[in-house]
Amino acid sequence: MKFFQYDEVTSTQDLAKEYLKDNLEAAAFIASSQTSGYGKQGRPFYSPKDTGIYYSVAIPNFKINKAKIGLLTPYIAIKLVEVLKKYFPKKTFFLKWVNDIYFNNKKIGGILTENLNNGLIIGVGINVNTANFPVSLRELVGSISKEDYNKKCLRQDLVQATIKATSEYDQRDFMPLYRKLSNVVGRKVVFKNGKNTIQALVQDIDDNGNLVVKTQSKVKVFTSGEITKIKIKQEK
Repeated sequence: MKFFQYDEVTSTQDLAKEYLKDNLEAAAFIASSQTSGYGKQGRPFYSPKDTGIYYSVAIPNFKINKAKIGLLTPYIAIKLVEVLKKYFPKKTFFLKWVNDIYFNNKKIGGILTENLNNGLIIGVGINVNTANFPVSLRELVGSISKEDYNKKCLRQDLVQATIKATSEYDQRDFMPLYRKLSNVVGRKVVFKNGKNTIQALVQDIDDNGNLVVKTQSKVKVFTSGEITKIKIKQEK
């Protein structure tokens, strides 16, 4: 496993993609800041210098279990939360299906999993003690803590947990824990799938990692999509 560290990059995800073109050894790309970090659907991920942890892991020729592909991101999320709890034991973290980490009802981290023809890339961004966000983000995102922490060790543990998760994700026994950490099960949400947007009650996340929702007419199961809003006060 190779490790590359940078002061500032455009995006660790882009570095990982370029690396996969000519290399057959797994590698991690870690940056103190990103000028063009991005998450799901290419949305920008605010990555100011030295206030968060930003990295991507590239695994060449990764053979994913297609029948259990929906379990990969949820399992990575669980392992990352376990590491965060180790460093911030008084904090309570939650998971928004399928790739966001939440604290105090705000997103503090995201996971971007890209399964490419020549390998797997997992990008992670976590706001640890970011204090100043752009106005457009302040209502949606936050950070974990103002207290000091061992950044080098936390970063190392998160990277190692990410790598380990790629070899263990196809076991379904972790799904009860994922449901317990979920901040959407039992809540009404706004859900977007392709060009369609619906309001629904999240009934469950099944053993394959799929979202199970109930609309006014029927129960639907989604393998992909995005929850764009969680209604804080549950409606009856």
